[in-house]
Amino acid sequence: MSLNDMGWTPAHEFYFTELARPLWCPCRVARVARVDRGRALVLTSAGEQPATWRSTLTLMDTTPIDTPATGDWCAASRHAGLVCIEMILPRASCIARGMSRGERAVQVLAANVDVAFLVTGLDGDFSVRRIERYLVLIRSSGVRPVIILNKSDLCADAQARTDAVRRIATGVTVLMLSALGDEVADVLDQELRYGQTAVFLGSSGVGKSTLINRLLGSQSQATAPVRANDDCGRHTTTCRELLVLPGGRSVIDTPGLRAVGLMGDDDGLDAVFSDIATVAADCHFPDCRHEGEHGCAVLQALATGGILQDRLESYLRLRRESESAALREDVYWHRRHERRTAGHHRQQLRECYRLKGR
Repeated sequence: MSLNDMGWTPAHEFYFTELARPLWCPCRVARVARVDRGRALVLTSAGEQPATWRSTLTLMDTTPIDTPATGDWCAASRHAGLVCIEMILPRASCIARGMSRGERAVQVLAANVDVAFLVTGLDGDFSVRRIERYLVLIRSSGVRPVIILNKSDLCADAQARTDAVRRIATGVTVLMLSALGDEVADVLDQELRYGQTAVFLGSSGVGKSTLINRLLGSQSQATAPVRANDDCGRHTTTCRELLVLPGGRSVIDTPGLRAVGLMGDDDGLDAVFSDIATVAADCHFPDCRHEGEHGCAVLQALATGGILQDRLESYLRLRRESESAALREDVYWHRRHERRTAGHHRQQLRECYRLKGR
């Protein structure tokens, strides 16, 4: 396979030339296909190769990161037959979710993605509110979302549920299909062009791996039936993996997400709830909370039927979560700055004592 087939662009070529030049060893271009338990699998023009990374791995030559993410472009070297990731190139896009544990826990789901296929089943696991949450996550990353409503053959009111999704997903392509149908590959081919990368997101059991198998033309990804009593899926995909499709396109398969935490970005929230954001611009107070303030245009629209109650409640709930995530982010960076400053002062004090002979 060629680098262009995997999504290599002139922008990546520029960053690789500029950032890899000062490295102490010669490097080659690679793309991270899988990360699992401290080891990675990278794709090069020579094929798949196992790789590891240094403890001082950096992003954009300045920002330290713990581990590379699936989809990352990197500069890799070879030592004693082992491929080592030296540096991560700047990410064109990054889909990440916030986690509830710790003071700041962020999980990168996929990097350098062009299209995000949000897959949900039209069976008993269907939820409009969950789709809204996923859309906020995708919009915050700057990636184009495409909603896939799978299992249309198992739902009696599939068209009604599709219409409900289209009402809350303004400007987003919504596809209703069955992963077992013959038209799946043709429909998805129209949304994924040469050199682009798509990530499949959704809960367990919605059919992500089945759709990817249809694109690959083989049973490459493991699948399993959902539970009969509640239509909940089982975790068959255990790690995020990048696969190169025939024709120079790439897809990233991801495990089902039990929780989708937001990252504190208001742009994605306003893009998904554009109807509420437009009305909120007419509120009397610019920082209106829409919870009983005088002159609130949103509450007036709610009273006249311009905004639905459940959609407003979903918006307020996601906004509170986004603000809480932003606050945790600010506290984290403030504490990190304090720790670095205190460490610098201690180092200077030790150097002063050393010069004085203490």
